[in-house]
Amino acid sequence: MRIRGFELVSSFTNENLLPKRETAHAAGYDLKVA
Repeated sequence: MRIRGFELVSSFTNENLLPKRETAHAAGYDLKVA
């Protein structure tokens, strides 16, 4: 599944790792490292 140009690699299937904006007015994405 591809969302906003980010996608998970096959070895990580946890959807919570995808970057997301914490607020509607955020200028960037918050990233998590596996």
